[in-house]
Amino acid sequence: MASRNPLDELPAEAKARLRKLPQPTWVAPMLATLTDERFSREGWLFEPKWDGERCLAFRDGRNLQLFSRNRKRLNDKYPEITAAFHRQKTDAFIADGEIVTFKNGVSSFAKLQQRMQVEHPSADLLRKVPVWLYLFDLLYLGQHDTRQIPLRYRKEVLRKTFEFGDSLRFTEHRETEGEAYYREACRRRWEGVIAKNGDSVYVSRRTRDWLKFKCSQEQEFVIAWAFTIAESWYMRARSGRGMTLARCSAWAGSLRNWKHRPPHSLATGCRDAACIG
Repeated sequence: MASRNPLDELPAEAKARLRKLPQPTWVAPMLATLTDERFSREGWLFEPKWDGERCLAFRDGRNLQLFSRNRKRLNDKYPEITAAFHRQKTDAFIADGEIVTFKNGVSSFAKLQQRMQVEHPSADLLRKVPVWLYLFDLLYLGQHDTRQIPLRYRKEVLRKTFEFGDSLRFTEHRETEGEAYYREACRRRWEGVIAKNGDSVYVSRRTRDWLKFKCSQEQEFVIAWAFTIAESWYMRARSGRGMTLARCSAWAGSLRNWKHRPPHSLATGCRDAACIG
């Protein structure tokens, strides 16, 4: 932490919501709600949806504990993250984030599973599956509970509290342009985007102040598969086998509309006896 306390830099209305309390030994995480909404909204923050393992970090002096969302201890599974926190000057905090690893530039839960069940990983595994903790919230600092401060200020304090680098990273966000960020996330084959109300307080439950805009890679796969099948049927129709050429062309053309329908709609269409021919 910088020599100046980041809490001192809060505006008066935010500072008034600080609570001087003993540091909790556990805080259940705030959880996002999955939604079909996609929006750009003033006052909201939009973060990457990491495909990893939730991690809450508790430090009180020399005592450091990393916990999963279900309060399972993670210290021995991720020693590089434990070491990164011990190098920090700040020694009284509760921070929230996600442990991730990357494959081809995209966070990969499948790759992270190689680490998730391993206590005291070998040097070889640490090298093959490096991990990072991307922090996105700060629940407690010094002697103060920060959960009642609006999220936008909690993130400002978080950014100033730690020296980020190596295994410890800050989760950047965009403001307002949620739809554009969601489209970008899906193009990059990310898990999606988390939309967060910038005025929200931190609560230990699922809430609609945090919303998940999830990219549907499954649906993209089914659509691509359906176009391939349609092309095959078209070739069969041209050779006089299967459905008529006109019917095949009509069904294939309807895929343009099905791109915005759920995968089961495609599956239903593909089970049509007339499509099998």
